[in-house]
Amino acid sequence: MSHAVKGGHGHKPVKTQVSKITVAGPLKEASRALSALASAGIFHPEEGKVTDRGLELEGMEDLADRIVKLKSLVELIGPFFKGRRVPKHQTLPLKDLKQKADQLLIKADEHVISLLEKEKQLNRDLEALKEDLQVMTNLNQDIDLGVLKSRNVFMAAGKMPTDAVKKLKEDLVAHLPEHVMISGFWDEGWSYAFIGVILGNSDKLKQMLDEHKWLGIHIPKASGKISEIADILKAQIRATEKVIHQARSQLVDAVASLYPNLVAVLEMLENYYRVVELAKYARQTKYAFFLEGWVPKSQKVALLKLMQKTDGVVVKEPEFDPEDAPVFIQHNKVSKPFYSVLSLVGPPKEGKFDPTPTLALTFPLFFGMMVGDVGYGVLITLMALLLKDQMNALFKSLLGKEFGDFSKVLLISGITSIIFGFLFGEVFGNLAHGLLRPILFDRLEGIVPLMVSSAVIGVVHLNFGLLIKFFQELAHSATHAILGVGSWFLLQGVVVLLALGQTTPGLVLLTISVIFMGKFEGIQGVLEIPGFVSNVFSYMRLAAIGLASAGIALAMNVLASMAGAVAGILVLILGHSLNLVLAILDPFIQSTRLHLVEFGGKFYTPARRHYTPFSISNKFTGGEMIWMD
Repeated sequence: MSHAVKGGHGHKPVKTQVSKITVAGPLKEASRALSALASAGIFHPEEGKVTDRGLELEGMEDLADRIVKLKSLVELIGPFFKGRRVPKHQTLPLKDLKQKADQLLIKADEHVISLLEKEKQLNRDLEALKEDLQVMTNLNQDIDLGVLKSRNVFMAAGKMPTDAVKKLKEDLVAHLPEHVMISGFWDEGWSYAFIGVILGNSDKLKQMLDEHKWLGIHIPKASGKISEIADILKAQIRATEKVIHQARSQLVDAVASLYPNLVAVLEMLENYYRVVELAKYARQTKYAFFLEGWVPKSQKVALLKLMQKTDGVVVKEPEFDPEDAPVFIQHNKVSKPFYSVLSLVGPPKEGKFDPTPTLALTFPLFFGMMVGDVGYGVLITLMALLLKDQMNALFKSLLGKEFGDFSKVLLISGITSIIFGFLFGEVFGNLAHGLLRPILFDRLEGIVPLMVSSAVIGVVHLNFGLLIKFFQELAHSATHAILGVGSWFLLQGVVVLLALGQTTPGLVLLTISVIFMGKFEGIQGVLEIPGFVSNVFSYMRLAAIGLASAGIALAMNVLASMAGAVAGILVLILGHSLNLVLAILDPFIQSTRLHLVEFGGKFYTPARRHYTPFSISNKFTGGEMIWMD
């Protein structure tokens, strides 16, 4: 796992926090050195170096096959082990580990798999008994089935649409007068029936049944009256359920003794295989190996100590271009979850500002303003608290591993949604109308102030982005910062002067700002002037999304009031559930866009790659180094 360094980053230019290293040593020490690097979780291998001619480690054959088999087995029996704790296991040498894996697979096949198959067969038998009982229960005559099982009688059992029974009876009377038909009704538009005819008329009966949408069913293998057979079937069902319960108990006990070893051995095998993957980044000669990569500067000493435990492995620090280094940034607990939003476009480049602390403040404010409802805010907050793991897994699967802690973003955003809900006086729309009065204004009645507020927020946010750009440029060229970036502030001064009726000074200032912008920002900067106005209008979505959400909530409440008690409650639940989903997705998407496109577009330059240390899992196994010899 990655070793994080304490401390926050703040609004400072990003500086290289990693060192480039080369690990080299005797070929016989390669597996030991690579295992140590993988176990430490601090080494980022140099990218773009993987080839089929990477370092080959001995003893790694057949690992993938064992991993696949064990994974399938874990997925199969895992549900029978839920809620139990797996103790930590010590990592085994590779040779012993392979033998252990093979032994577990044999043991699982002999004990667990056989019990699983037994339970499946018992469940199939139980379903067959229940189907037989359903047939007996739905027949409305209590006759002896043994009478119909004569050697000279052909009996058909099946079901057909109830509305077709009358026509079948008429055809039987007309074409097969010597027949016996026992029928009963089923509650889903079907009727069960037993039909018996003389053996010589069996083909004629089959042809007739095919013409009447007949579906054959299983005939219980029993003789006696239908009521007696039903009682026997009920007793058999109870007995089978008891056997299933016993089989399940045996299965759970077998899994309990096997599963902890199984997942631990699987993790060990996967960790060994991870070392194989790391070896693909290394190179080898006849007698030596070498591997290039990156470690945080604060972890260099730890890495040197690891390599000192090997025989003859050395660590060198070659020169490198800071812009080629992966970006490693440390954030405090509050701002760290918001870095995931920034990761959608990439980490900040060397020498540029990291806007993550700003996102930690403005992202939930924008989100909360768009939701602006106490009820939805409470639900979002509760979801972030109670369904933390599920929501993190969902966002991680949809957007990437950087979103593995996104529930904290939703938690903070849910709280701001509650605050704005009080400001706008909304609880699931107007459900609390009269009880909760808006502190600011009702969104649906205050569209103009809401739009103006959104535009003002946009101007302030965009200017903050320009201010960050100003300080970025100031580090390189004061002239470019003051006259180039500063021309954007002059342009906004033009708008103020023209609004105050100062036409001549406004035009003079406009000319000066355009000249400076053209000189220092180029023709592209001049062409972006209309784009700045467009960016301001983009912030109107803060109002538009909020109005849409409030409008949908109001519409659901009106429909519910017109639908009556039961139907009204159903409309409220379904309608507000749908609006809640929209209240999570829309504000997230739009707030992300405003920060990455409109705001970030003023100053942000993403780097090529994140610092992503190579690591192994230590969930079920000890964190010690994996020795492979």
